[in-house]
Amino acid sequence: DVNRDFEYEDEMIEKLNSYSIVTHEEKDEFVLDCDLIDFVTEEIPKITELGVEILGEDKLFNFKVVKSKPKMDMKVSSSADWFELKGNVSFGKEKVHMKKVLEAIFKNKRFVELSDGKRAVIPKNWVKEVTSYSGFFNMDGEDSKISKHHLSILDSLMEISDKVDMDSSVKKVIESFKKFDAVSSSPLSKNVKADLRKYQKSGYDWLCFLKKTGFNGILADDMGLGKTLQTLSFLQKLKDDGLKNPLLVVVPTSLVFNWKNEIEKFTPSLKAHVYHGIKRNKKNFDKILKNNDLIITTYGVLRNDLEMFSETEFDYIVLDEAHMIKNPMSVSAKSVFALKAKNKLVISGTPVQNNLTELWSLFNFLNPGYLGGYSFFKENFVMPIENLKDTNVNNSLKKLIGPFLLRRTKKVISNELPEKTEMVLREPFSADERVIYDNWKEYYKKEIKESVGKKGMGGSKMKILEGLMKLRQICLHPKLIDEKYNGTSSKMNLLMMEVEKVMSEGHKVLIFSSFVKMLSLVKEEFEKRGLRYSYLDGQTKDRQRVVEKFQSTDDAEAFLISIKAGGVGLNLTSADYVFIIDPWWNPAVESQAMDRAHRIGQEKKVFVYKTIMEDTIEDKIVKLQESKKKLVEDLIVEEESLVKNIDMSDLDELFG
Repeated sequence: DVNRDFEYEDEMIEKLNSYSIVTHEEKDEFVLDCDLIDFVTEEIPKITELGVEILGEDKLFNFKVVKSKPKMDMKVSSSADWFELKGNVSFGKEKVHMKKVLEAIFKNKRFVELSDGKRAVIPKNWVKEVTSYSGFFNMDGEDSKISKHHLSILDSLMEISDKVDMDSSVKKVIESFKKFDAVSSSPLSKNVKADLRKYQKSGYDWLCFLKKTGFNGILADDMGLGKTLQTLSFLQKLKDDGLKNPLLVVVPTSLVFNWKNEIEKFTPSLKAHVYHGIKRNKKNFDKILKNNDLIITTYGVLRNDLEMFSETEFDYIVLDEAHMIKNPMSVSAKSVFALKAKNKLVISGTPVQNNLTELWSLFNFLNPGYLGGYSFFKENFVMPIENLKDTNVNNSLKKLIGPFLLRRTKKVISNELPEKTEMVLREPFSADERVIYDNWKEYYKKEIKESVGKKGMGGSKMKILEGLMKLRQICLHPKLIDEKYNGTSSKMNLLMMEVEKVMSEGHKVLIFSSFVKMLSLVKEEFEKRGLRYSYLDGQTKDRQRVVEKFQSTDDAEAFLISIKAGGVGLNLTSADYVFIIDPWWNPAVESQAMDRAHRIGQEKKVFVYKTIMEDTIEDKIVKLQESKKKLVEDLIVEEESLVKNIDMSDLDELFG
């Protein structure tokens, strides 16, 4: 018999626990809590230092493993478009060409073969740093090459290298890259008639820096932080420095008058021409280009007159609300891809609304090839990040886009903006509404189940959307699905009670809905009660006049707005109450609506109310928004497209 020292055993077990060895209590045995390769190369040397002998270590692999810590020695030189990378990796006395080690990493290998038949281990942190970048390396020649735009990849290689030699031209580019975090100040033009806030000036400095270093980027500040002012200040500087070619600004139709107004207000010496509408002067297009500093056009006009636009090289092209090209296969996206410019800028408060392919589309405009081809990007970034939640790949993508994307949230000016309070008003259905709702819910539940059984989820999308739409409409007012319905709407009653109360206290109110038909019913209620209102949907012709009228009056008034037509570009700071009648799948769309009032220029506290019908699809949309909101939030993504990503468990929840 052996006398066991249980106290000593417990002490050793506790020590081993900190070296990735854990005890399996039921079987009274040790289990590895890490990768075997990492255990052999990183943990065993530490354990043997404790005086613990590990038996059979040499039998863990059927080949001899060299455990020497590798050292990378890299030389970087530059040609016209490339960084050329040479170097060796030393594993003890053995040296391996750097290219061979990179090739092993790109094939997901953790070993590299040495000349004596032994194998050396590639450190885990090397794999983490560079594995996602495989498609960006040119490995055709004797050495490796990467594009000069891929500075972040070079930075990652430098982080894992022990020694780096680089020629002076490379040092210069690297230095400028490092300055993205501390961009030098550029003087503001005297022709800018505005005092820029501190963060706006640093945004302007960043734009000047991009121009100076030849890069293109995304100004992705939160809505309401003055992206247009920062951009105009920069465009004014371009004019002061002497334009060779005109500047082009492409905007959604809803923002044409906003840009024209801001130019007249802040940069009146910029000669701007609005090329838009059925009366636009196609015959004198060349003359218009010649006689103006800046052309403002819309995505729609660009599509129709692409041949003329694509023949011109612009000094700068600016895309505002650039999520308009989020689908790279759309006509709008293909139209802007065809444009020629020395430099490009993208402006968007929500650079990614639905999925990461939208990010690819923006960069394909800014710098084609920077994020690889479309299929490569989907396979190597979208799938691992969205489906597998791979944090290493997420970090790699973050590093790639980071230097070329500037995003400040409302937090940066929290001391300059009054606070915003969000509240949810929940209301139960009346007995009649509940019967109508439950009957339709059961009908669609049965229809969708049968459709999914026959056609699968993909073939049932239209039926699912139809059912969701119907239930959402009933929540607003049963009249939306049945013209003959004569009963009341609990939602309408709740809304009118709250709005009348707020207006009687002298406040101005914004009311948003994604259903124009609901807005029409609200309009009828306002007329019945003799309440003042303005109205805007996709059919409104003179948006500018409607907005100015609402902004200029001091009287209590409501502004009824279609969420799609008025979610962006409107400055409605005279209102301090916002009602979102129906929750939208995409939380960013709701945020945009709120930010019509909660933006710079607002001096009062802003109150936002969402009206939700209890125990309905609306309740479930709010829950879905939260549960699906985490798609790489730390990158820049606002949320996922909820409808596109619905699965069976979501269906059970929505129609349950």
